[in-house]
Amino acid sequence: MKTLLSFVSARLLKVLLICFGTAAVAGVTAYQVLQPPTLSYAEDFAPFISGFTSGTVSQKSTVSLILNFDNPAPIEPGKVIDSDLFDFDPSLKGELKWTDQRTLEFTPAKPLDSDQEYYCTFRLGELLDTLPKKMRKFVFKFRTYKQDFRVDYDGLRPLSNNDPLWQQVTGRIQANDNIDSAGTMRMLKATQDGEELKIRWDLQEINWGSHMASFTIDSIKRSEKSGKVHVEINGDPIGVDRKDSRDFVIPSMGDFNVQSAEVEQYPEQSVLIRFSDPIRSDQSLQGMLRIEGQPEPRVVIEDNAIRLFPGQKLKGAYTVLVSAGIVNVWGYRMNKSEKVTVEFLPLKPNIRMVSQGVILPDAGKLYFPFEAVGLKAVDVTIYKLYENNILQFLQVNDLSGQDEILRVGKKVISKRIDLKYDASADLEYWHRYAIDLGSLIRTEPGAMYRVKLSMQQEYAVWECPKTTPSEDEEEYEEDRQELDFTQYRQDDGRDEDYSWDYGYENEYYTDPCQTEYYTDRRFGHNVLASDLGVIVKREPNGKLHVIVSNLLSTEHVANATVLFYNYQQQVIDQGTTDAQGMIERTPAIKPFVIVVKSGLQRGYMKLDDGTTLSLSNFDVDGRTSEKGIKGFIYGERGVWRPGDSLYLNFILEDPLRSVPVQHPVTMELINPMGQVVNKLTRTGSLNGFYDFRTATSPEAPTGNWLAQVHVGNRSFTKTIKIETVKPNRLKLYMNFGGKMLRKSELKDTARLQVKWLHGAVARNLKADVEASVSQASTTFEKYPRYCFDDALKGFESRKLTLFDGMLNAKGEAVFSTKLDAGQSAPGFLRANFFTRAFEEGGDFSADRFSILYSPYRSYAGIRLPDTDGRRDVLQTGRDNAIALASVLEDGTPGSSRLQVKVYKLNWQWWWDRYDDDINYYLS
Repeated sequence: MKTLLSFVSARLLKVLLICFGTAAVAGVTAYQVLQPPTLSYAEDFAPFISGFTSGTVSQKSTVSLILNFDNPAPIEPGKVIDSDLFDFDPSLKGELKWTDQRTLEFTPAKPLDSDQEYYCTFRLGELLDTLPKKMRKFVFKFRTYKQDFRVDYDGLRPLSNNDPLWQQVTGRIQANDNIDSAGTMRMLKATQDGEELKIRWDLQEINWGSHMASFTIDSIKRSEKSGKVHVEINGDPIGVDRKDSRDFVIPSMGDFNVQSAEVEQYPEQSVLIRFSDPIRSDQSLQGMLRIEGQPEPRVVIEDNAIRLFPGQKLKGAYTVLVSAGIVNVWGYRMNKSEKVTVEFLPLKPNIRMVSQGVILPDAGKLYFPFEAVGLKAVDVTIYKLYENNILQFLQVNDLSGQDEILRVGKKVISKRIDLKYDASADLEYWHRYAIDLGSLIRTEPGAMYRVKLSMQQEYAVWECPKTTPSEDEEEYEEDRQELDFTQYRQDDGRDEDYSWDYGYENEYYTDPCQTEYYTDRRFGHNVLASDLGVIVKREPNGKLHVIVSNLLSTEHVANATVLFYNYQQQVIDQGTTDAQGMIERTPAIKPFVIVVKSGLQRGYMKLDDGTTLSLSNFDVDGRTSEKGIKGFIYGERGVWRPGDSLYLNFILEDPLRSVPVQHPVTMELINPMGQVVNKLTRTGSLNGFYDFRTATSPEAPTGNWLAQVHVGNRSFTKTIKIETVKPNRLKLYMNFGGKMLRKSELKDTARLQVKWLHGAVARNLKADVEASVSQASTTFEKYPRYCFDDALKGFESRKLTLFDGMLNAKGEAVFSTKLDAGQSAPGFLRANFFTRAFEEGGDFSADRFSILYSPYRSYAGIRLPDTDGRRDVLQTGRDNAIALASVLEDGTPGSSRLQVKVYKLNWQWWWDRYDDDINYYLS
């Protein structure tokens, strides 16, 4: 202990004795207590160790290590082993097992301690006894997140706009580390007048390993007198020694007033004012809500809240004036005006990426763009992914990925970059910057770089209240400065970050005055310095078309070497582009990645299905030809009578010549009972045309017959109608005056004309026209993938008689096409007309016509974004751009005021009637 006394003050010695007294008694020196195990250098062990747990992990995380070689001893995957391959400091109890021949996984017996740094010693020498002494142990470290929580409330609102009696409070618990349902559900307690209230949790959200838990305090009852709901939050169930509470005032049944007002900065600056009752949406609020000293704001009603959008960016405290006279959904008016004070804070310091692309053409300089707000500087860290490791990187990533970077690359520079700006520039708004990567690193051909941006509190433009350190904190700082910690540093002169960059962003800390706000906020992007643009198209038969062009000049790149690799990084095919920058190849197996080389330039294209470009915004309808063969069956007419001859023909298209010459082609004629009536085989054709002549017997059953042609293992079919029909002797023509019937322009425009088949006018004959209306799909050619049909409306078909009378001397009749579909139509309808013309003897000829019918003058449409090849899916944690359109019935753009409602549906169907709906008004 004399060695310790030589450099530790008496005050600090007392603390050390308390913390490490047990170790000192056991004979451990103070130097051993203060000094953690010496970390190993990852690159030295790269031939033996492929990856390991590092960085900041969850308390419920396992500890894994991946070898670069197979375990020489036999293993049983998943079986717990009794071995001391892992040694932890602080010590941990748990189970160690091999998950495969190369992966060791340690599962702690209980969750790791919060905010604790752990050192793990892996005894590599136990597996490879020939290693030198300094390589027999590999030491790495990791740290756990500091568990904490915050509670966000959405405020009080009614369960239903039809019932003012029952209210609810929704909110979220946001934790810094993963939480489980068992502990989280014990954190919250809510009471009203001493009685405990029911709380509903989104258990699915919690059980997925989330940091967040959403809750709803249900069945809050309003009465004749105002009341209070008291909410208590206790952090003990999730290991946090902190409590929180909140009171909500419950207005009386007749009290219609303002409950709260708050400012929201994202995605647009606004003031959200919550009322005690839902607001009637069809009232005019002009002049009734104002921000003092500002022009009249834009107003949007959202259930029991009103959102104000100021006309300009505001900063500081403002008074919001709410005038009396606002009406709730039950027709009651607010009796008195109210004033509320809100504060508009500037945007918090942050960084965001500008582009999602990876390839950065070298146009003299390599500029890396990004945007920042509230920052005077950023930290830039650049990792180099070596060319010979790119294929290994693509095995677990796409070109923009970031997993396991340190297995294939190395940090090459870490530097502070000052953001140059004019003195007049306001850093409280987003500004765009660009870093010249060429001034920081010398790029190598074929290598890829990951640029990571981060920030520190000292870079932020943010006013924080000054705090005075306590006496204990001052004493600790004095003692800390007396110590010479340089002798205990683990720095060996090689500045390396062993953690893989998973891009984690700490969502718990939202106060820029907290140092933790800036912790782990990393914004990374991959950069490939290349001028090569590579396009790959694949045919169904596996044939690949590769097109290489210069991204700067758009010129074709000739004589470029194209290498096709499988997943095991072996070349399976190669070639050189022609003068048009193109090459065609049909590899025996589907390639994993394509590498293009042209001089010092490199281009990479991963060929997995998930990275193909979406074609959902383009009209690419058509038929896919399986195995390169197409076939078509046709006859000389569309219907036959029993006993008629059938002259059928089959056309075979075989551009790949996969069908041998003289290959038999067989046709079977099958009756409606599924019996084969006739079977014909042809071995020759005329330019791919095969002639099949057959007939039915006079006693043949009527109905839908089937002609089935077999070419090898491919089959083609056509329905053959055999009917006992009496042919028409009259030809009926219908003219609607256009391609669509419109309710807005309905006149007597439909004209029926009847002629005998030999061409003479069918004058003065009796005719009738019946119409039925059915639902059709509402689509417009200029708006692909937009949905214009109202899913909440249904339409039932109905029949109407539009004409029943005599044709004139010209064989014509004009009748009204008025089809009143009301307001129940979901969109376009289809009008189907059944027309008959009667001969003088009583026989009639009939025909059918159909045409689109528009029941509305204009239509509103919506288009959801594509997300990773999946449709009708919105991804959480990112902005989803939803496109809206107003279109007139003829397909031209319209101008109208749209009301948009966005519903959030919980996964339990019986909660749907309590879900949120958000109203937006768009002009």
